[in-house]
Amino acid sequence: MKAFLRNNHRLLFYTAWIILGLIQSGLTELQDDEAYYWVYSKYLSWGYFDHPPMIAVLVKMGYAIFPNELGVRLFPLLLNVLSLVIIEKLISKKKGV
Repeated sequence: MKAFLRNNHRLLFYTAWIILGLIQSGLTELQDDEAYYWVYSKYLSWGYFDHPPMIAVLVKMGYAIFPNELGVRLFPLLLNVLSLVIIEKLISKKKGV
């Protein structure tokens, strides 16, 4: 068991991060900004001056899979974990680990 934890601690960390994020996403109500992005995703356009369309596209894709709060937060959660993985890879390259 210790060897498994030692060899797979990063995978376990990212898996736990995703599971906790999914639980939080499914059980809490939308915050103001999230509701704004959900409405914004209903009326996609390249012409909005005050915000880029990427978050709206992510919300629209997630909401197509899960039409609830989880769908609104699904892809931002996955990108959050991907960002952590990329940062870890960059740091480990610099340290030489």
